[in-house]
Amino acid sequence: MLYMITWTLYPETFDEALQYFSQMTIEDDREQLGDSVTLVGRWNDLVSRTGVAILESDDLSAVNAFCLQWQNVCDLTITPVMGDEEVRALGRTRAMPPSD
Repeated sequence: MLYMITWTLYPETFDEALQYFSQMTIEDDREQLGDSVTLVGRWNDLVSRTGVAILESDDLSAVNAFCLQWQNVCDLTITPVMGDEEVRALGRTRAMPPSD
């Protein structure tokens, strides 16, 4: 399952969070994510202190555990999302309402 993680960094911890993240390696990322969460992609808007990541996992608890590591420096939201193919497949199963 895919999860969209959005965040807003707190103004008072922005510099600390940016410095910490800047020192992280790919291995640090993997360690924080754990064995059951995969980072699909992550994008940041530093000016607005916001960002979005797409994570893949069959374990919502593991996704929450990852997010909890950052909750002291930002507000986070976890939203389950679907890719285009899943949406198209679901759309094909829905009956179309009659048109006037």
